[in-house]
Amino acid sequence: MNELRAANYRLTERNKELEDQIEYEQSKFARMEAEIKRLQTEMTEQLKDYRELMEIKINLDSEIAQYRNLMEAEESRLNITGVSSAAGSAGATPSRGTAGPSKKRKLNILEEYESEERSSSGYQVTSSSKGNIEITEVDPDGKFVKLYNKGSEEQTLGNWQIVRKVKGEVKTSFKFHRTLKVEPGGTVTVWSFNVDGASHEPPNNIVMKNQKFGTGDEISTILLNTDGEELAVADQKAESHSTRSHHTSSTEGYIRSYRSRAGREELFRQQGDLNLPGEDERCSIM
Repeated sequence: MNELRAANYRLTERNKELEDQIEYEQSKFARMEAEIKRLQTEMTEQLKDYRELMEIKINLDSEIAQYRNLMEAEESRLNITGVSSAAGSAGATPSRGTAGPSKKRKLNILEEYESEERSSSGYQVTSSSKGNIEITEVDPDGKFVKLYNKGSEEQTLGNWQIVRKVKGEVKTSFKFHRTLKVEPGGTVTVWSFNVDGASHEPPNNIVMKNQKFGTGDEISTILLNTDGEELAVADQKAESHSTRSHHTSSTEGYIRSYRSRAGREELFRQQGDLNLPGEDERCSIM
């Protein structure tokens, strides 16, 4: 009887050990599953970021190709104009009488070229951050604001705010949900409510309700924590500049020479002298 009790005790202890081992293995398996899920989520985000970068690259390559074609066409047009003006001032003899349509057209082209200007505009962007969350991208048209967790730990954004100021005046104030968190290396994109194609998929994509980011020449986007402390700031300021063609002096000289020549032709034609001063000399030299 005692032997049976002892055997039963040993079996009971063994059963407890096995149950503890099973519980440990289940906990270990759950941790492994959570790690796998985290890695899959991170891989999905990285793949999404890669696709976005590829799309941006393709769009930029397309724009660069378009600008290159426009520049080549413009350079070709300007080179043709330069050759014509050089040929006219080098030694071509204008025909007597009133300037014909071709001369007027050449004059108009030169005057148009003389006053040609090119202007371009963009935004000067400055950003700073105190913690792990930084503002990496702000759409100048007010479509979205993107945040990035550059730290190695998960960051809680619960009850934090994004404030948009235009020339110092608050235009937009958005508060995150109290449970929102962003993983290490993760991003959170906050969209204006009126952006086509934007989908509300927390925590990575959030569409504001009946709010949109204000726009203007001077924009400030500020990230505030629950204490109202500024943890990240991105400032945008519109800037523009214009460039004028560098061939003004040569075209002005050609225009002045052309007009002077046409006036002298008309004067001598009215006086009945068909030969201009210097005409015979040029003919003899030629």
